[in-house]
Amino acid sequence: MGESHKIVTLATKDSGIISAIARHGGKSKKRFPASLDYFKIIEIQAERKSSAQEMWQLQKAGVVNFYSRIPTNLNSYLAGCWAIDCSKRFVPPEIPDLPIFDWLKDNFDFLDKNPPEPLYILFSFLKLVFVTGHNIIFDRCVKCGKVAPHDKPAYFDASSGGIVCRSCGKSKIIIPADLKFAILAVSSRENLQSMEDLQPQIIDTAHKNRNLILKILYESFVNLYGHETFSLNLLVKYLGRE
Repeated sequence: MGESHKIVTLATKDSGIISAIARHGGKSKKRFPASLDYFKIIEIQAERKSSAQEMWQLQKAGVVNFYSRIPTNLNSYLAGCWAIDCSKRFVPPEIPDLPIFDWLKDNFDFLDKNPPEPLYILFSFLKLVFVTGHNIIFDRCVKCGKVAPHDKPAYFDASSGGIVCRSCGKSKIIIPADLKFAILAVSSRENLQSMEDLQPQIIDTAHKNRNLILKILYESFVNLYGHETFSLNLLVKYLGRE
């Protein structure tokens, strides 16, 4: 393949995650006017002659929206890159029913206006986990189903998929009662934008426990995916700074 050609991965509204060849994508300003970069919503024309042909042929792409503020903030940029990385690693290609386009757009809409906090990133990850057919439980023991008391801390075991009670086994990660309440509060939200009106008490609790939230995120990611990633390590490193 020529040096001017590009292989791009796209999250589409109708076809899920697809791979496409943009011939002369590195040179053609007429067919691809600055449209094949991160943090852009684009309108495309693509075709594939047969389902047996693995890659789509990208004919044209134009920018609909560019989230220009995300690259100007390091934490927002890292969170955005991590979201893109997650969409590639967790989401099988060409599954139209998975709302991965909406999940990414929700992240970009939020990050373009708000520097990310660990609680927001954990919430976003929980949404991705849910839409890809998994779940992480915070309100009851994942082994016996016993409801976790609201006023007591809880053990978190990523390998089990959430909270475990004392009878079913302890864990090195202990979630304080107020943080457990905060996580449950944000888990019920519809999207990241709905988190902009969180109660100050929840925000203060999340900030106080930011490194613990990142540890829960890290352990959960590694358990589901199998190993850490460069984007995850950078995100945890920089968001963990006060």
